[in-house]
Amino acid sequence: MKRGIFFGAGATFLVMALMACEKFLDTKPNDSLSTIETIEELTRLLNNTDIMNSAFPVLQEGGTDNVYVLPEAWAALTNIAAKNFYIWNDDIFGDSDFNEWSCLYEMIYYANVVLEKLPDVDGDLSQKNLLKGRALFFRAFAHYEAAQIFAPVYDPMIDNSMSKGIPIRTTADVSATIEWADLEKTYVHIKHDVMEALELLPDLAEHKTDPSKQAAFALLARICLAMSDYESAKDFASRALAIQDDLLDYSELDPASNYPIAIGNKEVIFHAATFGRPILNLANGRIDTGLYSKYEDNDYRKEIFFRDRGGTYSFKGSYTGSSVLFSGLTTAELYLVLSECEVRLGNVIESLSYINPLLEKRFDGSFTSIDTPDAESLLVIILEERRKELVFRGLRWMDLKRLNLDVRFQKVITRELFGNTYVLLPQSEKYVVPAPRLVYAVD
Repeated sequence: MKRGIFFGAGATFLVMALMACEKFLDTKPNDSLSTIETIEELTRLLNNTDIMNSAFPVLQEGGTDNVYVLPEAWAALTNIAAKNFYIWNDDIFGDSDFNEWSCLYEMIYYANVVLEKLPDVDGDLSQKNLLKGRALFFRAFAHYEAAQIFAPVYDPMIDNSMSKGIPIRTTADVSATIEWADLEKTYVHIKHDVMEALELLPDLAEHKTDPSKQAAFALLARICLAMSDYESAKDFASRALAIQDDLLDYSELDPASNYPIAIGNKEVIFHAATFGRPILNLANGRIDTGLYSKYEDNDYRKEIFFRDRGGTYSFKGSYTGSSVLFSGLTTAELYLVLSECEVRLGNVIESLSYINPLLEKRFDGSFTSIDTPDAESLLVIILEERRKELVFRGLRWMDLKRLNLDVRFQKVITRELFGNTYVLLPQSEKYVVPAPRLVYAVD
């Protein structure tokens, strides 16, 4: 599939992403390895935006406090995984062999094919190094996404080598036996891949679907934040913004538009879209009423992000310019990472220097800059703004997991459906989604 296919209609984009993942499951990928003989063919593998940029997971957002579904809509869902995730069922995927796991490990497979074949093809060294850097980035991003769903949260206060991580695949041989890494090794490998990619990638990429040095720094900032490593997250976010720090001015957007935010806009560092789940689509997904109420009337996001559905609100603020949800990397996310890390490290003035410029681009002229000298109060504000800014990107699940390590921010989430009450407690085992049955059957 040619580069740029995701710039088409949202529905077409979604179908292509789903077909790509399903096709992967219906074939034996190793059969195609012998046909790759040129660097151009390897380049086409990584340019396949259907696989490498279009199938990131967002199912986890459906299990968070950002979302609710009307009981009748939930009952009518035919997508078992979405239905199960919403109530944190013990079995999410049932007998399905198409799921978040399969799409992420397909991305990893493509990256591994490139990494294994590169030494055997002719080509300029600089071109080979660029492809290697891109493949390492994609492999790391996919492993990281899998860890957020299928592994426990990284807790810096314990020995994470005693916790189960995910399988780290570094071979394109799908028949090879891969042991599950512990959580410490999982994160060590993910970070190592990105650090190696850093040395091989340009500062900025020609296409926002391609990894860049800035994207690698931004990904490292996200990874380190998930690990509660605030010093490192701060460092990597700073280095990313040193390359480019543009923010969208939301006053220039049209809130009456069906999808007000353009794809590939100047905030986007790396474009990644999700293949979606019906629980989050325009027909079913609704923004939590408590969260919606936190958007003030002078906050442009209130109209740019949400569509009134007769007293309930669906999401229209994706950075894909369509109904397809975005999960890529942006400068705005980095401003929030830096603001949070600075205040956690005791640097209130520095923290304010990141949160205020962001909010000035989100509110109208009546906005009053935050000037609290109290670090704890400021942290609460920043975490609330992070939730509001990054809604429907699949990041809230990771945030709930890491914030639940701190008693100040622990959250109990409940669902009420047809007289039944479902509860997700802080640090519940349900925050670790069981791998699909097929994975264990193969093992």
